[in-house]
Amino acid sequence: MNAPLHRSLCLCLLLLGTRIEYSTWAAEGTPWGNAPTAELLQLLDTLRQHYGPDTVVLLGSLLHAANHSGSVLTTSVRVNGPQVREGKTFLEFEVETGLIFNTNVTDQPARLYAVWRDILAEAFANLKTIHVPTDGILIHLRYHHRPYTPGEDVSTLSDVPGEIEEAKFYFSGESLQQFLNKDLSAQDLLARTTVLINNVPVRAPAALK
Repeated sequence: MNAPLHRSLCLCLLLLGTRIEYSTWAAEGTPWGNAPTAELLQLLDTLRQHYGPDTVVLLGSLLHAANHSGSVLTTSVRVNGPQVREGKTFLEFEVETGLIFNTNVTDQPARLYAVWRDILAEAFANLKTIHVPTDGILIHLRYHHRPYTPGEDVSTLSDVPGEIEEAKFYFSGESLQQFLNKDLSAQDLLARTTVLINNVPVRAPAALK
């Protein structure tokens, strides 16, 4: 898989069991490009009708944050609909981060903290409310990791990006809204959040912001 000079962004919406894709070149302005097409606007409107306007805002914020986090591979976002965990429902956002971490300098906790700091915290900074028709949201992030030498051009690693690691953050709607209201610190939010790495529970990363 080759990473083009201008990375292609893919918006994947899973609505009513149908997978719909839209691709556009990265552009400044909005996460979807400066001039979203009628097709894309229709997809976003369908998403808004099913899950509310905050879902569309978060989707765009996640795409923008992932694309500016140092990603090398294709960046994509996808809404998979409600998922159930321990009797509660979570609206799942799936993010292909496009990141390739260097295992010579980042262990698993460091990678987890990096996706919190560079993607989740950045995406949440654009939100004022998080009203969704579920008990909370699940953000499912996928990234790669492998050893490489400092100073090596990471873009040359796109054909062999290394192992896949998947991080899942289960945020309750109430706790996340308190965080957005600045009534809850990042550390307290993460302390109330279930975090899985490759479907195994782990301790939430120590947040600095």
